[in-house]
Amino acid sequence: MLCIRLNLNGFLTVIGTISVMAILLCKPAQATDPGPTVEDLLQQFDVIIFGEEAGHDERSDKIIRWEQSLRIRVVGEATALNNKILRRHANTLQGLTNRSIRFVTGTDEPENVRVVFVAAMEMANLPGVPVDQKMLNLLAAPRGCYFLSFPDQHGEIGRSIIVVNAERDTESTYHCLLEELIQSMGIPNDSDLIRPSVFSDKDKLTKITRSDEVLIRTLYDPRMRTGMDKTEALDTARIVITDWVARIPPR
Repeated sequence: MLCIRLNLNGFLTVIGTISVMAILLCKPAQATDPGPTVEDLLQQFDVIIFGEEAGHDERSDKIIRWEQSLRIRVVGEATALNNKILRRHANTLQGLTNRSIRFVTGTDEPENVRVVFVAAMEMANLPGVPVDQKMLNLLAAPRGCYFLSFPDQHGEIGRSIIVVNAERDTESTYHCLLEELIQSMGIPNDSDLIRPSVFSDKDKLTKITRSDEVLIRTLYDPRMRTGMDKTEALDTARIVITDWVARIPPR
C-alpha cells in the first residue's frame, strides 16, 4: 500500500488542548506489470521465426538473418516524411541487431534492401523479381505493405524488398514500415500470442514494445547463429531470452 499520513495538532491556551485526529489517506500501490514470461516469449519466438505466414508455402527450419550491413535505397513515390520515418525505424533496429543500416543514393553503391513506394494498383508489379506472379498478387491484395527476403542455403539474407502503398495515411505507413522492416530481417511471421506487439495484426504500433525488443535482440544475439536448426535455436533462445528479460526493465 502507498499511504500519505497527515498529522495535525492544535493548542488553545484558554479552552485547553484540542487534538485533531490524524487522517490517513491510502491507495493501493500500482504494481509493475512483469510482462510475458520467458516461456511465453519463447513460444512467440517459435511462431514468428519458424511459423508459417499466410501466403507463404514453407516453414523455415533454421535461423535466417542478415550478417552483412544493410544498404537501403528508397524508390518511387516516397514523401519527405516517409523517408524520415523509415530512417527512424532503421536507426532503432541498428541498435537492436548490431547490424549497420545505412541509406544509399545514386549509382555508386548497390543496395541490398529496396523500399518501393507505389500506388495501390501497382503493388504486385515488380519486374525482374524471382517470385511467382500469383504470390505477388496475393501479397499485394490487402493494399498495405509487404516484404520479400532472399536468403541463401545457409540462412543468410542477401537481399530484401519492401513494397509500400504510397496512398496510405501517415499513421498506417508509420506502422507498416516498422513491421515490414523488422520482418525483412528474419522475423517473417505474425502472431497474436503476446499483445500489444508489432508482430500482431490487431495492433498498429509505431514503436516496438519491451517484448518485441527482447525477441529482436534474441535473434541477433551472438549466441544465435545464422543457419542454426530449429531445435538448437529454441534451446539457445530460452537462455538468451532469460538474459534479455533480466537486462531490459519493464516499461
